[in-house]
Amino acid sequence: MSLLEVAARGDGCLLYTSDGRARFIVGYDLNKNVYYELPSLHGDPKRTRRLIQWNKAIAYPSDFNPKDIPIQWDAWMRHTRKYPPTIEELVRDRERQMIVQHN
Repeated sequence: MSLLEVAARGDGCLLYTSDGRARFIVGYDLNKNVYYELPSLHGDPKRTRRLIQWNKAIAYPSDFNPKDIPIQWDAWMRHTRKYPPTIEELVRDRERQMIVQHN
């Protein structure tokens, strides 16, 4: 979902950084991490910048564990998925994982 689509739908929360740049909150995961979409540096609406604000502080980049990001959000961050996942989708996937681990 591009910034223009979020703005048109009205379900994203527009924030401005201290230097005046816009960013949209597009969603959360079950670990309370926040996912943002920022305008493209080159004006291409198809290649917006996407980032994550971790719920817990990460002191060093080496502390990052790729398994901490749900696969649905990882796909959205890499632009392989057009729309961000919903909380319901994340809950269903977590329930599926629990069933698989139990068996």
